[in-house]
Amino acid sequence: MQQISVIRRVDALKHLNMLMSLFAVILLNLVDSFFTIVFVDVLGFQEMNPIVAPIFNLGPLAFISWKMSMVIFCCSVIYMSWSFSRKKWVQQFVNILMVIYGILALTHMAAMVRLIV
Repeated sequence: MQQISVIRRVDALKHLNMLMSLFAVILLNLVDSFFTIVFVDVLGFQEMNPIVAPIFNLGPLAFISWKMSMVIFCCSVIYMSWSFSRKKWVQQFVNILMVIYGILALTHMAAMVRLIV
């Protein structure tokens, strides 16, 4: 009986870890979106992503809406597939996404500091 309780707690922690990881991906994507708007719309840089550039030309609100919709949709698909299979590689994939977006956010911040100073 006690072993089942421990298994349930471990499973709950894995579930919470996945949700928090996906939330971090969404939050880091929002940071990336903010810096993209600052660099392109405010500072006059050019959006280099050929898929995003036409959407960005519709305005910052359209850009944020599109980008956040895509990321939330992808995170939902990842979460649903993980909740059915509980494969370890899915959590590892999300961890890699967090690292990539974290590096991107730090790069944006460093570029902003260099422009200001």
